[in-house]
Amino acid sequence: MDELLSFVFDSAIEGMLFLDSGFRVLEANAAVASMFGLSPAALKGQDVFDPRWRLYRQDGKPMVQEDRLAFQALLRGEAPGPGLIGLGQSDRPEPLWLQVKARPRPLSVGREGLGGTEFLLITLENVTEARLAQDRLSQRMASLNAINDYALELDATSIGGLYDLIAESARIIFDARAGAVASYRPETRELMLEAISLTASLESGVTRLIGRGLKKLAAPVSEDEYRTMMELKVGLASTLQEFSFGKVPAKISEAIERTLGIGWFRGIVLVSEGKLFGGLGLAGALGEEAPPSEELRVFGEITANGLRRKAAEARIEGLLEEKEALLKEVHHRIKNNMNTMISLLSLQSQSCKDGDDAVQALQDAMSRLQSMSTLYDKLYRGEDLQSLSLADYLPTLVREIIATFPGGEGVELVFKVEDIRLGTRQLPLVGIIVNELVTNAMKYAFPAAKGGTLAILAQGRQSRVVLTVKDNGAGLPPGLDAGQSEGFGLSLIRILAKQLDARLSIENRRGASFSLDFPVR
Repeated sequence: MDELLSFVFDSAIEGMLFLDSGFRVLEANAAVASMFGLSPAALKGQDVFDPRWRLYRQDGKPMVQEDRLAFQALLRGEAPGPGLIGLGQSDRPEPLWLQVKARPRPLSVGREGLGGTEFLLITLENVTEARLAQDRLSQRMASLNAINDYALELDATSIGGLYDLIAESARIIFDARAGAVASYRPETRELMLEAISLTASLESGVTRLIGRGLKKLAAPVSEDEYRTMMELKVGLASTLQEFSFGKVPAKISEAIERTLGIGWFRGIVLVSEGKLFGGLGLAGALGEEAPPSEELRVFGEITANGLRRKAAEARIEGLLEEKEALLKEVHHRIKNNMNTMISLLSLQSQSCKDGDDAVQALQDAMSRLQSMSTLYDKLYRGEDLQSLSLADYLPTLVREIIATFPGGEGVELVFKVEDIRLGTRQLPLVGIIVNELVTNAMKYAFPAAKGGTLAILAQGRQSRVVLTVKDNGAGLPPGLDAGQSEGFGLSLIRILAKQLDARLSIENRRGASFSLDFPVR
């Protein structure tokens, strides 16, 4: 039986140790001896907490004297659960990670009247590969999380700071010594270096080597190189000359690699929806592992899609600016044409005899055109070409109408106009109606240039507008039914009110009051 147990002990795949209460080795099998790099015989009598063994805690920090406390429970006959320790070895940079299980054999209470531990059975399982796999998974998850954060930041960054963000983020996420991003210019078929991320000392060293700044360096792209880039997702290179399709001379390539201490190059082609937007280059330090190609590909796709969206946004903004400029020009020309027509009507009226009905008709036409000219002047000068506030439009319009009448300065104007925005479909109708009402008030409410009060009110009520023009003048003539009058001015008001889908109400008490209640559209 002893031979069988000895055979099992010596041939076990797991490392097995018997320790005394001072943590010195009593017995060791071949598996554990190989972990410590000694023979079983040489391991006997060794203190497993000897500093030369270079033991590490689970968090990767070296074990210290206080860490023995974790084993003190064993001396009291308690058996803790599995633990993880690292064992440093001279032939490898990373420690050997071992899962430790301990089972004490208690002393009998009657032996010398003491309780305690006679010896400890320690089993050690090599879990280094599992630990490294877990570390790689954790690193990859951290990298993917960083890429996800980068994608969000990319969307939120203006196009002016886009390339600097790409170069800096790529260098940091993939732990590279240098990152550079270039845009592709299809009109000239060349790559233009837009941004580079590296320390100031390294950048100055590279600048000295090539004799100029790095940004805006341009390199032509041949047909073959273009096809190669479109076919690639991630390119691998061992030298800068190879990485640049031979455009960087060998001597400069070698000098830069020495200056930066470069050991690897990776190129990420930025292609989205079959269109080349540029390329991203990374350079890593000698002796360090290059990032996985899959993560680089994901980063490249996110970057290319971001560049495509930003380019589309820039085109849309450009088109909008062009449209606004054209609309302003249209409004400006309409206003000029109206002024020309107003001038022509004025000349025509001067050729008519005083008191002639034609003079009054021409002046009425001029007044209506003036209301439209005022509207287009406001739209032309404003930022929004599709709408205008009544608070900005009506006071200016009314004052311009009053100024054309003799004695207009004697009329007191009262404005209670809220900031209600109307679109260009409703504004001309409102302008002409107000023009007719104010003109009628000046003609008939205050005869012989008598002063009075003219009030213009506009209030918003749940997506509707109530517009009122009222005076304290002579009022409507007796027997006049404004709702049925065949006069041109009142007929025009009724027609335009119908186009506004407005309810028109008229009061003739202490002056005349005209109100329109219409929806905002």
